[in-house]
Amino acid sequence: MKKIILLTAFVTMTLSQSFSQILYTDYSPDEYGTCLPDGHIDSNYVDVNQDGQNDFIIICNSYFFYEHQMCCWNYRNRILGIDPQNGLAINDTVSSSNCGRLFLDSGQCVVGASLMYENNALFSQEGPEYPYCGPPSTVTEYYPFRVILNSNIHYGWFRILTTAYSAITIYDAAVNLIPDSNICCGQTIGITELNHNNSINLFPNPFREQTILQAANQLKNASLTISNVIGMRIKEIKNISGQTLTLQRDNLTSGVYFIQLMEDDKVIGKGKLVITD
Repeated sequence: MKKIILLTAFVTMTLSQSFSQILYTDYSPDEYGTCLPDGHIDSNYVDVNQDGQNDFIIICNSYFFYEHQMCCWNYRNRILGIDPQNGLAINDTVSSSNCGRLFLDSGQCVVGASLMYENNALFSQEGPEYPYCGPPSTVTEYYPFRVILNSNIHYGWFRILTTAYSAITIYDAAVNLIPDSNICCGQTIGITELNHNNSINLFPNPFREQTILQAANQLKNASLTISNVIGMRIKEIKNISGQTLTLQRDNLTSGVYFIQLMEDDKVIGKGKLVITD
């Protein structure tokens, strides 16, 4: 089961504060693939924005290659983008056959237009059929990726460890939910300033079945919209009066949603809903 770490999920969301545009996921358990035992093929799907649609797949496989005197085993670890445009950044000075994955240090930013991306990301391989590739890293490293979400290009990072030719592990990831926008390696919070003075409260949050929204002032003919993490409006409640409103989960799946409260065509509140199972 994956857990989403929401570093800006406050029970009280003051609108002069900020909310996150970065969706950070700590994979628990880690996304893992292994080639062992010999002759084994392993795959594991990765959903970077928790929308229920897989974006990448880890593929590890080992197979016997007869070269001479009954030799030898081959091992390969790679990450493949489900969409042909999904991919990891490559070092354009090193061919992909030599594992030209580009890793960046913590704090270095992913500028999409300045990087090249490849759909089939080879991380390590060893054996007589293919050239030597490696050595694998002994520490976790940040690897930029590009992903297509709702027909838009988004950028993010994976934190990956490849300690051996037989295994690869993705520990966590983050993606910028604003299309064509940069993200820095290790960044888990993105800031968007809200220039309002009022506040709204949500309790409980996260919730399973329902939560209570409390406005700072009495509402009259207000409206509330709920959008998913890629900005698609999925629910709207109109003609809200009073100071509290019970929000039912209804048919919403578990995940992160953004709410916007309006009155007289003005935004008077924004916040984040977290629904769990």
